Amino acid sequence: MKNPSSGFVQDFLAVLVVYSCPLPKSSTWQSIREESERLGLAIDLMIYDNSPVAQAIPTTSNKIYYQHNEINAGVSEAYNEGFQLAQRLSKKWLLLLDQDSSLPAGWIELYTVAAQHDNQNLIAPIVHCADKIISPFNYWLCVGRSPKTMSTGTKSLKNSYAINSGLLVPTQLFEKVEGYDELVRLDFSDFVFMHKLKKVKAQLRVIDLHLESQLSSHQYEERERAQERFYLYCIGSRRFAHYTHQPFFHFFVALFRALKFGARYQTSEFIKISLRAWAIA
Repeated sequence: MKNPSSGFVQDFLAVLVVYSCPLPKSSTWQSIREESERLGLAIDLMIYDNSPVAQAIPTTSNKIYYQHNEINAGVSEAYNEGFQLAQRLSKKWLLLLDQDSSLPAGWIELYTVAAQHDNQNLIAPIVHCADKIISPFNYWLCVGRSPKTMSTGTKSLKNSYAINSGLLVPTQLFEKVEGYDELVRLDFSDFVFMHKLKKVKAQLRVIDLHLESQLSSHQYEERERAQERFYLYCIGSRRFAHYTHQPFFHFFVALFRALKFGARYQTSEFIKISLRAWAIA
């Protein structure tokens, strides 16, 4: 008997973005491998590797399209490249993924059913990080907040946004909003994408699929790495202000974040980084 998910598997391209992570250690890679083996189906998977050095691809029955970018261009360029490949492969859907997401057994069936019922809007799982729901999240005044609970069903992008990882996007909708803004390399890439989708009145369909993920902003990093990430956060926030037209609000949110990091790491460097990022013409 034909697997009911086989048609959907042929219709989507998964795009997995990795950075300095060997694929066997990626929980997302493992989830994809286990699901394809369970179903006996080969998944088309693009690996966009932002690591300094390219890596070998482990043996797999899946169809792998590997692209290495040693300059670490971020996730926005990766997802746009994934879309270009999806077009060449005549795919109807893009499944966006990061390297740290654990998908439970049966995730393909859940996406299959959702795609059959709604092929016009975004399809999003419920993503957890530790004991928090991080996606979809409440969006208000350019700031995202984790909800205490999350129900399934269709939601307006006026109040709810979703993070990149786990997002299933119709390729026609991706094309309609011209994809991701590549000037937003990492932080706020999802905010900008959601903002653009909201402008074309797209909606968010939340399904009963639960992912476990990690966010680097939730981790205690070495100070030098934290400063590098915070600079990208400020640049992303400044670019997002081009869409919201509320630069002063974004600036003070970033400054408040700088104060929190400064207290954590006992340094004034984060304030200087914030001021420098926003001073760039």
